[in-house]
Amino acid sequence: MEPHEDIEAIAKRSLVDILDSRGLRDASGLNLEPLEVLRNLIRSNSSPYIGGAPQVVKVYQHMNVQPFGIKWPDASGRVAVLGRILPVGEKLHVPVLDPETLKTQRQDGVLFAEPQSEECNIAEG
Repeated sequence: MEPHEDIEAIAKRSLVDILDSRGLRDASGLNLEPLEVLRNLIRSNSSPYIGGAPQVVKVYQHMNVQPFGIKWPDASGRVAVLGRILPVGEKLHVPVLDPETLKTQRQDGVLFAEPQSEECNIAEG
């Protein structure tokens, strides 16, 4: 990326590329593709305005919300919730998202404890 390139245009182009590669361009709605774009932009240091752990919240139809932790900067990293890297030992009562697979694990209890339930896909609800 050139320093003068418009980051919004790059993100839109990247999203379209992902959708095209999966045959989803004409589909109704998105799943986690925008998060994939954001993750890739953060990791590439494309912009001084985009960085840190993504803040992930699922908003349901009736305005209920569910924050998610995310292992950052990769699946072996520390967990961040709403952009804050959690200290070891802090209790965690939200699902944790793997930024590579985009699968979640419910981790009730102490951070880095073995997952208490099976993996699920955040897009499934």
